[in-house]
Amino acid sequence: YVATDDAAYCKQYFSQKGLGILTSQDVLPSNTQSEVNCLAHDLAALSCAQLLVASNSSFSMLSALMNQRARIFWRQSTNGQLVSFDPWNTPILYGMYKSPLNEK
Repeated sequence: YVATDDAAYCKQYFSQKGLGILTSQDVLPSNTQSEVNCLAHDLAALSCAQLLVASNSSFSMLSALMNQRARIFWRQSTNGQLVSFDPWNTPILYGMYKSPLNEK
């Protein structure tokens, strides 16, 4: 399952790599698809995932904080590698930007 604001791009990208994905547009009936419904579905799906690969966004962080099932959380580091992280013990914005709070 991929939570995204550009399902068409993600489907094309993963298809080129030989992978099929599901998005909220695939699981929500067409008569209930709206931006709010898709966001709510994405948030629910990510907050229940057993393995969460999160983007560096507040939306992904919120879903990671809500998730009580995941065995592992991964996110992209500053060098582009996937690294594990603890959503309850990670610097603001995943440490991607310098913050006065991180300079102690």
